[in-house]
Amino acid sequence: MKIAHVLNRLPPPSGYHEFILANEQARDGHDVLILASDRAPQGWRGPGATEADFADLPFDVKRLPGLGVHPFLWIPALGSELRAFEPDVAHVHGVVHHWGLWTVARLKRQGLIRRIVVDSHAASYNTKRMGTAGDLLRGLMLRAATAGPMRDVDALIGVSPESASFIERYGMRVTDIIALPAVMPARVATPRADPDTVRIFYGGKVEPARDLDILVRAAVRAADCVGERRLVLTLCGAGDPAFVSSLLELAADSRLDCRHTGHLPRDAYYDELTSSDIAVWPGQVTISIQEALSVGVPVVAADVPDIRFLAQLCGGIQLCSRGDVEDLATKLAELSVNGPARLMLAAQAGACAQAHLTPAAHWSRFRQFYLA
Repeated sequence: MKIAHVLNRLPPPSGYHEFILANEQARDGHDVLILASDRAPQGWRGPGATEADFADLPFDVKRLPGLGVHPFLWIPALGSELRAFEPDVAHVHGVVHHWGLWTVARLKRQGLIRRIVVDSHAASYNTKRMGTAGDLLRGLMLRAATAGPMRDVDALIGVSPESASFIERYGMRVTDIIALPAVMPARVATPRADPDTVRIFYGGKVEPARDLDILVRAAVRAADCVGERRLVLTLCGAGDPAFVSSLLELAADSRLDCRHTGHLPRDAYYDELTSSDIAVWPGQVTISIQEALSVGVPVVAADVPDIRFLAQLCGGIQLCSRGDVEDLATKLAELSVNGPARLMLAAQAGACAQAHLTPAAHWSRFRQFYLA
């Protein structure tokens, strides 16, 4: 089968859903091509992707000149590249990739593409608010831009309940919800039953929307409730220096050892994660939760719909009330002193990852919509 992935903007290949799926398809013997504009993802803070990043992949990647701005980003050569490749299936990543949707829908109507699959990550928490009037206008534009091409789409996949709810709000009907996968590194965590130092990990963007002030305050309180144990909180990810300083200041003169690593290369990131005893995400959902589960690190995370969905799917996650410092502090303190509870969550996390979050399992879920 020939599969074309169509993206608006191209992230680096490590750890991202589009590349994980394409890699599994290539391993399965399919002819795979990724087509995207030459624009970097909006708000990307890490190192930008270079041609060298794509040199050794088992599929082709083409970055095409783009004109305009997201979501109305025009990729003039997209149609000709798709015609030359002649895919059986076109997989468009993002319902707001208007040019990609219009192009593949037109080619399908011409009999040049057999099936169209679309996935969407957009949700209320990762979509910038524009005020009441701006949000209304954006909704009208989204409905107008997608109404025609969506009639030619064979499957529309949300990656979480929140993403499904968001796009259905604009009149689109979701076919299924498929959780995002995690890259499965060769190494996994080795849970420790009774460490003298309990290592707590947070990975992702270091920004106010992630409720990291709640995390630091809770960890400070937990550090006073664990006897002689020492708590170390590592914040791993890029962030505004002033905001990072404000977080570190919250832990000053406390028993908590709070550290910030900044952005780390993939291997260094996993070194930090797999050496941790607990991983915590007190605010928005993030792919980092799947990464922690994939290496067998127990997770404490906010009780919000998308994380609750993961907890029900997988286990390995202890939920806490979002914004509640006391509840999070209690959960952290209890897990820090209760080795058997940590080990049980770690075992659940590892089993969950193997059943639901591997790249192979992810491709298996999508395959039915490519073949139906």
